[in-house]
This record gives sequence, structure tokens and C-alpha cells, in this order.
Amino acid sequence: MIGSFGDIIFSVSRQTAKTLKDLTRAEGGRYATHDIHLKKPKPEFLGPGLSKLSFKMDFDANLGVNPRKETDNLVRLQRDGHYSLFILGGRRIGMGYFTLQSVSVDYKTIDNLGNVLSATADVTLEEYV
Repeated sequence: MIGSFGDIIFSVSRQTAKTLKDLTRAEGGRYATHDIHLKKPKPEFLGPGLSKLSFKMDFDANLGVNPRKETDNLVRLQRDGHYSLFILGGRRIGMGYFTLQSVSVDYKTIDNLGNVLSATADVTLEEYV
């Protein structure tokens, strides 16, 4: 197993391949800006911001997965407000839980019966505290 987010397992076996690529982690701080008459404004550090993760997932029927089922599951998790740990290499990334903020699906290949044969999903997670 490569990793997981809730019931989504990133893995490769002889039968299936369900992996992620282009994983990006973004961190930032929260600042307030105080305006000062005739001087430059002064920033005040308020604390850390929420961590964000983004990645792509490729689904291909030739690699043993059902692209439509997998992308529908991602959309369901986003709509339900699902949150979970994000595990990579047996260790969690970030300080705690993440929620699935957005999913964008590109249906790459569709056959003459309307079956989705391959798709790519762009996934964005945000820290959930």
C-alpha cells in the first residue's frame, strides 16, 4: 500500500493500479494588517494557516479499476464533507485530519456505449481542525 485517505487506498498490485501523482503540500500563515497613518502598514502574525494538499489520480479500466465508480466516490466524499487522515508510506501527512475540498474530473476516454474507460481527477484536501 502506498497510502490512503479514508476508504481510498493508493496501491499497485498485479490486478489493479490506483495511485496518485503530483502531490503538493502548501503551508502558510495568517496575518492581519494594521494601517498606520503616513507609514507603511504593519503585519501581525495571527498563527498558522490550514494545510492544503493537492494531487492527481489516474483511473484506467485497463489497469483494473472502474473510472466512473472511483470518480463518483470522490465526488460523494466531497459532498458529504468527509474527513480523514492522509497517510503516505505508513505515516500521516500534516498534523491531523483533512477534508476533501474539491474534485475536478476529466473523462479522458469514453466508449461507444458511454462507459468511461479512463479518467483523471484533480483533488484538493484542506486541513480539518
